[in-house]
Amino acid sequence: MSGIAVIHNLDGKPAEPQLLTRMLDAIAHRAVDGRDSWINGATAMGHARMWTTPEAMHEKQPYYTGGAEALCLVLDGRVDNRAELRAGLAAAGAEPREDTDAELILRAWQCWGEQSPRRIIGDFAYAIWDGPQRRLFCARDTCGIRPLFYYCDGRMLLCGSELHQLLVCPAVPREPNAAAVAEYMCATLTGTDETLFRHLRRLPPAHYLVADSRGVTVRRYYDLDPARTIRYATDEQYAEHFLEVFKEAVRCRLRVPGAVAAELSGGLDSSSVVVTALAIQREGSGPSAPLECFSIMYDEPECDERHYAEEVAAASGIRCNFVAPTLLDYGKCLEQVRRYSDLPDYVNGAVFDGLREELVRRGLRVLLTGFGGDQWLQGSEHYLCDFITRFQWRELLRQLQCDWRFGKLDSRIDKWRVVLQYGLKPLLPRPVVRLLKQLRRRPRYPYSIEPAFAREVRLAERLDRDPPRPLPMSYAQRTIYDYWVLPWLFHLLEMDDRSNAWAGVEGRHPFYDRRLSEFVFAIPEEQRARLDLTKFILREAMKGLLPERIRQRRTKGQFGRVFIETFNRIGGDRFFETMTMESQGWSTPSGCSNCVASGWRLIPAICGHCGRRSRLNSGSAKCLRLHGDG
Repeated sequence: MSGIAVIHNLDGKPAEPQLLTRMLDAIAHRAVDGRDSWINGATAMGHARMWTTPEAMHEKQPYYTGGAEALCLVLDGRVDNRAELRAGLAAAGAEPREDTDAELILRAWQCWGEQSPRRIIGDFAYAIWDGPQRRLFCARDTCGIRPLFYYCDGRMLLCGSELHQLLVCPAVPREPNAAAVAEYMCATLTGTDETLFRHLRRLPPAHYLVADSRGVTVRRYYDLDPARTIRYATDEQYAEHFLEVFKEAVRCRLRVPGAVAAELSGGLDSSSVVVTALAIQREGSGPSAPLECFSIMYDEPECDERHYAEEVAAASGIRCNFVAPTLLDYGKCLEQVRRYSDLPDYVNGAVFDGLREELVRRGLRVLLTGFGGDQWLQGSEHYLCDFITRFQWRELLRQLQCDWRFGKLDSRIDKWRVVLQYGLKPLLPRPVVRLLKQLRRRPRYPYSIEPAFAREVRLAERLDRDPPRPLPMSYAQRTIYDYWVLPWLFHLLEMDDRSNAWAGVEGRHPFYDRRLSEFVFAIPEEQRARLDLTKFILREAMKGLLPERIRQRRTKGQFGRVFIETFNRIGGDRFFETMTMESQGWSTPSGCSNCVASGWRLIPAICGHCGRRSRLNSGSAKCLRLHGDG
């Protein structure tokens, strides 16, 4: 978990060493193992290093070639297809002399130029100054695990691993992005490159940036291919192929200079990561770093999953360390806002602070997680559209008889409502959908947002955006693809990276391996979810590795109470009365008069009952859209 800082003056003026120093000071917490800089005329590059792979301990960054026409690279990240990339470079006559990820990436740039990031699999954000071609090149990994922010005013380009690095420059305006603020108030994001500041941008995942004499250009270098399909005759063949890909995703993330930590909640995803890592070590087919497991310990019955985690640990012959959750308070929120000039941690992220502190105390720098399993393997709500377009009525009715994704469907009316919402509505032409939305009496955004402000930023139109999708693809594939390009997930990954970096820990997510995403996108929907089983292919692949009670588990912990407890800790409803947004005319303290009269307020958030983004009742943990209460 390193950090980078880049200054490139497009007007040719010499880069200011003092500004580079301030940008590195802003991420001093990332410089666990030191920092260095490189300045050459109008370009300056800095690196705050934290060693999390054995190769990084022998790597010096900024990594550069000598001479006035130098090439220089700064990297925050890790290359996972090292053998494949080295072989390709050797075939092109550019075999690296060293065994570092930095040289692999720089040689790849020399061989393949702007197409080089497409050949790299791993978690990365990097910048390369190409002296001979007089241009700066930046790239970010396909899933957005490593962040990269930038600012450009036509004369100067700044890049950094954290947003607040850019704000140390007096020339950078601090004008808020009102439209992005409105989207955050709706717990929705539609822009892949927007931040809370109007002039500061994020480089979207799977994109690169080029700055040269013609200006700054941002382009996509990679996309999922809906034309690629994987078809087998049996479930066993699918599971065998999946396990092969999943093992490689886990194996690559076991490259650590010491021991590696892993989350073990007792859920299917994190448990699968742990048992797969242990299987790799038993087979001797990967790094043999010692593995330690950690789990958050809740006392509330609906949150307490200790017995599941203990069962996995006992069956695997490994000890699970339990850590109490950390709850946010008002003082910590303010401290983070001042530090980052950005949003503070979310509740579901802050609970891991104690775990991160325990890892650092034990000298552990890498944490494996199960994040991403829900996104890629949960299945699609809109797969009903595929049944309808293929006229598979029997399969449609059979699925509705046992499908838990929509709750318990006790009546025929409930089933028809689900078919209308998730099977027929997505088939309507976009103009018809827009007209229906305009005819609704209730706006799509929370009542706490001032209508005049919503109209000013064109909030309804922004919320109505569809992500650009490559065509053709099935409706079930649309759900997977929409997660692939979902700005809200990019934002959550960046928040997780920021919290990990502050603590001195690197999070690694095997389910976010590009090869795994490609595989899951190419298989049929019934391998992702079938009848009453989601994550079907993962369950099949884990036969003989996971205890049966965990492998067949259909429940999830309900953490809505943690949200409500934190909400009350930071002041409850009184918290909203102190917000500057109200004085700006962006929000109203009253909200819906009926809600206020009932003694509760609607909050845009993540439902603790079903995991969907919706409005929560501040007195309960339920999603009002799906579970009633108003």
